[in-house]
Amino acid sequence: MTSLSTRLLATFLLFIFALPSAANEQTDVRKSALLAKLAIKLPEIKLNNATVEEAIEFLRLRALELDPAKKGVNLIIIGDEELPDRMIGKLDLNNVPLTTALRYLCIHSQTRAHIQERNIAILPR
Repeated sequence: MTSLSTRLLATFLLFIFALPSAANEQTDVRKSALLAKLAIKLPEIKLNNATVEEAIEFLRLRALELDPAKKGVNLIIIGDEELPDRMIGKLDLNNVPLTTALRYLCIHSQTRAHIQERNIAILPR
C-alpha cells in the first residue's frame, strides 16, 4: 500500500470511527498502529446467524492469521449483557479490509465501533 493510500485510509478511519484526539505522542503511535491493522484484507467472510460475539471472535482470529506481525487486533465487546448474544444475521463479504467488515458488523448488529488506545470496542448504539 502506498504512503498516500495509507494516509487516506487513516483519515477515512478517523472520520468513520470518530477518533478522539490523543493525549500524548505514545497514544498516537499506538492508535496509528491499530489504524494500520484495520487495513488488513480479509479474503472471505461468510457468517450465517452468528452472534456479535461469534463474529468478533472470527474477525479477531482472521486478523491475527493475516497480520504480517502476527499480533492481530484486540476487538472487545463493551455494553449490556445481551450485546454478545445479539444476532447479526448473514454477513457475506469478499476481499474487504477489516474496517469494512467491522462497519458491516456494526450495521447488522445495531452497534458502533470505537477506537481506543489499544482496542477496538464494539458498543451498543
